[in-house]
Amino acid sequence: MEAVLKITNRRGQWLAPIACMALVVLTGCATKKDVRTLQEELIAMRAQQDSLYREILRQNLLLADSVRGGAELIRTTRAQLSNQIRQLNDVTVSLQQLLGLTQQQISQLRERAEVAERAQPVPVQAAPSTATADELYRTGATKLQEQSAASARIAFEQFLTQFPDHERAPDAQIGLAETHVLDADLAEAVKAFERVAEAYPTSGRAPEALLRAGQLSEDRKRLDDARTYYRRIVQRYANSPSARVAQQRLNRLR
Repeated sequence: MEAVLKITNRRGQWLAPIACMALVVLTGCATKKDVRTLQEELIAMRAQQDSLYREILRQNLLLADSVRGGAELIRTTRAQLSNQIRQLNDVTVSLQQLLGLTQQQISQLRERAEVAERAQPVPVQAAPSTATADELYRTGATKLQEQSAASARIAFEQFLTQFPDHERAPDAQIGLAETHVLDADLAEAVKAFERVAEAYPTSGRAPEALLRAGQLSEDRKRLDDARTYYRRIVQRYANSPSARVAQQRLNRLR
């Protein structure tokens, strides 16, 4: 009996049923029932040991999977960070290049401004006050054809100031209006065209000027003003070529 207890202490409690069974067999007092009971206990303990072993194995597998997953996550995160760092480096280089280009452009603009300041401005040559009406008109017409609005305007204004009753005054007023068209100042151009009909109502250029005022009003989406100009042409200059065009435009606007 003492020997059995020593074996149990050394091997563990799970050897107790085996030791007991062996003791019973040796003493000759074992019954079939006792042996069967001991066998059942031994089987149950083995099953429990197998179950424990499988659980330990499962936990080990889970732990291994967790370790592998963590390692993979670390590798993925490291790769993403490396890629982002490369992208930031590329953006930094691009910004540095753009900054260099911007500074270069600023330097170039500064140099151009300094050159422009040093350059002597070319004054607009106005027609001399002693010029004849024909000379002033030709100067204005030439500058208008060259699309030099400022120079043409000076010539036409001087013509109208010195020769308001000249036979070419309506033409000069129309030329003055066209200089405003060149400058895209359509509101002022419309006023200048209307001035032709007001200052020179009997001139053959009056209906032409009103027609031009109506067309520019249409361009400015001021349709009521355009209709007014067209009606004035039809009513006051019914026999003029401009009246037919004005009537057609009135019909279309209706």
